[in-house]
Amino acid sequence: MSAPPFNLYDLTREQLRLQLVRWDLNPVHVARLWNYLYIELAASLDAMPELPPKLRARLATDTHLGVLPTALETASSDGFTHKYLLALADAERIETVLMRYTGRVTACLSSQVGCAMGCVFCATGQMGYTRHLSPGEIVAQAVHVARALRRGNGSWSCRWFLCLHGRDLFRSRPAMDVAQCSSVARRSQASPS
Repeated sequence: MSAPPFNLYDLTREQLRLQLVRWDLNPVHVARLWNYLYIELAASLDAMPELPPKLRARLATDTHLGVLPTALETASSDGFTHKYLLALADAERIETVLMRYTGRVTACLSSQVGCAMGCVFCATGQMGYTRHLSPGEIVAQAVHVARALRRGNGSWSCRWFLCLHGRDLFRSRPAMDVAQCSSVARRSQASPS
């Protein structure tokens, strides 16, 4: 029996390289795959046509791209804040918020389904704690925000900060993996649409 497909967003660049080596594929292709994921913000394998056929076939059978569908999107009356209720594979929902300010954009990402902190200003905090998110589920939120910004004005030239709901995440190794992948998605701001 084969292992279930894994989320590409769960892997760091080095982990992707090691996976290609395990598959007996040339790791030189990691750079192109990484570019598709975090610079071009590809939403499917179909949007990655330049990958070699053997790699595409392996990705199609052994992985998935953990794109999070939007269950609900709301915007503030001034249009500067957008809230996204994103659906997870297990039917749970998380909130991701994009806030525009003069000279910068801030993204508030969830690191948990619900939150034990109970902050009164935060919808996630009012839910109570359910579970931690995987690194890929957190990275998918950063990619979602990057795509929204790219759709909004072609590219973005602003500073972008992450606020992760759930302080326990900062004590874990996955937090470092998320920071690596999210910073690449953030840097995609300079890429033309």
